[in-house]
Amino acid sequence: MRLWSAITSTLVVLCSSLQASDSDLLNAEQRDARLREQQELEARTEELEAQQQTTQELLEQQDAYLKALRRQIDTLKAANAGSQDDNEQATSAGGTP
Repeated sequence: MRLWSAITSTLVVLCSSLQASDSDLLNAEQRDARLREQQELEARTEELEAQQQTTQELLEQQDAYLKALRRQIDTLKAANAGSQDDNEQATSAGGTP
């Protein structure tokens, strides 16, 4: 009976330590999973920030290009308007354009 009691006590202690060990392992796995998820989110955030920066730079380049095109269009319009004025003056003076 004494032997049986010693074996039972030993089993109870082992089971208790296994339960604590399982609980510790589960907590460690959950902690590791949270850390991995946090690292993935940080990496994704950095990727999105880089993408946003690139998009902003492209928008600025596009805006500069559109402004340059508008200046060219205005210059061509002004040159064309000046040419038409010269033609009208020549026609009204009896000349040929």
